[in-house]
Amino acid sequence: MPVEHALTGLAPLTFNDTLSHAYVALNANSAVAVYLEAQALQAGWSLQVRVRAQRTLRFCARSFDGLPGSSRALLDCLSLPLTGKA
Repeated sequence: MPVEHALTGLAPLTFNDTLSHAYVALNANSAVAVYLEAQALQAGWSLQVRVRAQRTLRFCARSFDGLPGSSRALLDCLSLPLTGKA
């Protein structure tokens, strides 16, 4: 946080202290974003979002072919295209 920011030096800083300021937030459908917006509403605020960040799930392994069966099954499942059906 920049030294000149209004929230600098507040200790302890609470969620309610931040609600009058704009947020950089996760995708609106993410569990964290939904939770934070619900908490803001419960506190009587509407979460001010300046920017929504998009996340991409990435997998790293030395060798995908060498993954144990359960890990490979999870990777295969998560790699399936979305169908739009619930």
